[in-house]
Amino acid sequence: MDIRERGVGTELQGMLLVVLAGAWLAGMVLANSVALAAGVWLVSAGVALLVCVGDWQEQRVCLLAGMLVLLFLGAWRYTVETPREQPHSLAHLVGTRGLHVRGEVSAEPTTTGHSRSLLIVAHEVSITGAGWQPAQGELSVVTLGDAIIDPYGANYGDEVELTGTLQPAPPGPSAVVATMAFPRVQVSAHGGNALLEALFTLRVTLSQVLARALPQPEAALLIAIFLSLHTPSLTLLKADFNATGTAHLVAASGFKITLLTGLLVQVLSRLYEDRVNGWQVLPAQRRKDWRRWLVTLLVLGCISGYTLLSGASPAALRAGIMGSLLYLTPRLGRRYNVYTALAATALVMSALDPFLAWNVGFQLSFVGTLGILLLTPALTRMLHPLQRLPGGGYLGELLAVTLAAQVATFPIVAVTFHVVSLVAPLANLLTVPLLGTLLVLGTLLCAIGVLSPLLLQLCGELAWPLVHYVAVVISWCAHLPWAALNVGNVDTLLVCLYYALLGALYYLWPLSQESMISKTSISSDQGSRQRSRMQRLPTRLRLLMAVLILLACSLSLFQAQAQASTNQAEVTFFSLGSPTQPEAGTAIFLKSTDGHNSLIDGGLDSAGVGLALDRLLSPWQHTLDTVMLTAPLQDHITGLQDVAARYTIGRAVDAGMLHPSATYARWRRTISERAIPYVVAQQGSMIPSGANMQIQVLWPLELHKGSDEARDNSLVLRLTAPGLSLLLLGEAATSNYALQGLLDDIDPTYLQADIVQVVGNENKPFPQALATLLAKAQPAQLIVTPGTPGRGVNKQASSTSSEELSTLLSRETGGLLSTLAVRFIAQTGTLTLRDTGQGWQSFAENDLFSSS
Repeated sequence: MDIRERGVGTELQGMLLVVLAGAWLAGMVLANSVALAAGVWLVSAGVALLVCVGDWQEQRVCLLAGMLVLLFLGAWRYTVETPREQPHSLAHLVGTRGLHVRGEVSAEPTTTGHSRSLLIVAHEVSITGAGWQPAQGELSVVTLGDAIIDPYGANYGDEVELTGTLQPAPPGPSAVVATMAFPRVQVSAHGGNALLEALFTLRVTLSQVLARALPQPEAALLIAIFLSLHTPSLTLLKADFNATGTAHLVAASGFKITLLTGLLVQVLSRLYEDRVNGWQVLPAQRRKDWRRWLVTLLVLGCISGYTLLSGASPAALRAGIMGSLLYLTPRLGRRYNVYTALAATALVMSALDPFLAWNVGFQLSFVGTLGILLLTPALTRMLHPLQRLPGGGYLGELLAVTLAAQVATFPIVAVTFHVVSLVAPLANLLTVPLLGTLLVLGTLLCAIGVLSPLLLQLCGELAWPLVHYVAVVISWCAHLPWAALNVGNVDTLLVCLYYALLGALYYLWPLSQESMISKTSISSDQGSRQRSRMQRLPTRLRLLMAVLILLACSLSLFQAQAQASTNQAEVTFFSLGSPTQPEAGTAIFLKSTDGHNSLIDGGLDSAGVGLALDRLLSPWQHTLDTVMLTAPLQDHITGLQDVAARYTIGRAVDAGMLHPSATYARWRRTISERAIPYVVAQQGSMIPSGANMQIQVLWPLELHKGSDEARDNSLVLRLTAPGLSLLLLGEAATSNYALQGLLDDIDPTYLQADIVQVVGNENKPFPQALATLLAKAQPAQLIVTPGTPGRGVNKQASSTSSEELSTLLSRETGGLLSTLAVRFIAQTGTLTLRDTGQGWQSFAENDLFSSS
């Protein structure tokens, strides 16, 4: 019997691609469980195809045979990509030491902490002493660094040669067949797709523009929302996003693509006339309108560009493809069916990458979309009583969508992140309505930043309250009692049982499937009008939101004015450590009575000094008059790279370096690229530091060539202000050459100071000359700032280092300095010296004391 006679033919035809896509993905899962040769799967697909051709008139048999064809082809596609089917796979060389690998960086590098991850497609390998042989497979490489684009490292498209030990790939199906941790990397050539390289560069450039417009962590939040790029400063908020179920805000999502498409249509539709009545013409006439096709091409180009600009992750690609189909199908005179579009997207993406079904982003994106489509109507009915409240219809629909996505992806989140959010509905209700506005703000700030950096600061002031509101809401929701539950390892059987029960409840729920299909099979014009009605906020809510934004702007302006009105001079020794990084180098901030700002060193962490400055300065103050580098070492330079990207710097000062390291060369290149005035400081130089504050350079006299020239030639500064003299020895405190030079060349009168600062290196003891110099300086306090991890002074080592330092001072000076107060910044926290008008007072995070 013909299935059309049974009244379900149209429904099956509409879902045919969905069924075939399901068979294709099931074949890949089957191949992962059943290890058969690729030829076996291909022969099986051929047999099923013969059955389909032989009984093509029997639609049931033909449909079943077609499903088997896609099932076996999916298994074949997965099998041919597995390492066991590749004779030259890198997986066969796992454990080999001293292996040389030639390949190409095939994706944009990613950063985690101070590590940089590269994805490399291997071409050739060579074991030490042997020739080059062909190789296959993708290699994941971890190197040092915290920049996505590193002018001295490997970037997208570069031909590289690696030397190191090949290690096993992470567990689970993946295109990555092996890994290398911190190998030697040599860049031999540059290449890659020019368009992708330009988009990746543009992505980083736009993120730097946003970082200059807003303080941290608001800048990192807007960068993640607009570009889906996670910068180091976002680390503080990542746990809060997982706990509140709002991680989709900082990841590529279909909702962002939908919002972008709607905004583009509204703007670009003005390029042609009769944009409302024009849709009533015949399809043939519609196709002849070149202006409509021009708009269509522009919209598709913008969607594609934004998808790539968002990182081209599986979730971004899924959203981009579906968004393009949503806008293109009605132009071709076809109806848009969301299930067919979702199935077509899954087929295309999994054909290109057969391991995509195991990608967490792919799973969350597709399952979340299905959950929204299938469960939202039922949940909307359950929340129908909310419509009695003002704006309840919109709020109920938003809450239904949030719950539908959370219910659908609940097992995936629990298995992957081991956390279940209970506060997700509230957090999404308070933040998701602002997503469209934040995307527009990101677009405007990026455009303005490219055209006018001065206007960017003003626009950043206006955008800050809204972004700050989102960050505060996320943090507040994450710290509510029972905001999230931590779960352990979840059994796969429980996951299958959950989805089985969910499917049973869906089919038992009194919901008409025909109405569902009719709702999803609408034209893009009707769909856009419906979405605009859904996304339109009630008038009362819009007025309330406008009042809240204006109030936040007023409060922030008042706060900035109050902060700017203070005319107290300050010297701040930053504590840049964190629970995971207790020692993060040295950074000192100076502020004079007339508002002149100076930063001395930047610490080891790329974002730590930026966050510290943002807490100290007003939200939109992005100007530093002077930045000084006392020693060309990594724990002094790394943070300055982030500062140079986010702040306008009046001058950069250091002593230079005879034999520049890669870190220092990169810093000098940053200065040159950003056209920052550069000043070389030597003994006798005076550095402008504002009213009533003076900085004089006591060392070096000239650059010295030696085994430790970074410390031998480090800057020694003397800061004087009314009622305070400060001697900043820094890294020179561990250089016997520099200390002896100060003792021989500088009159003891210039060495005397109320406070002396040194950098403490746990594995590099202070020389005896330091005690002699301190005896001449006669300070009341000695401030010890930490060095790099593994050699700096941390909280655990503070007591031991204090005893050693006290013993040194007592032994070398005959007890003259035995009463010297020693303050360890790693122990006290950030320490601020402030001129209160009645003397200088010192305030620390972990204790409070004062000195006149």
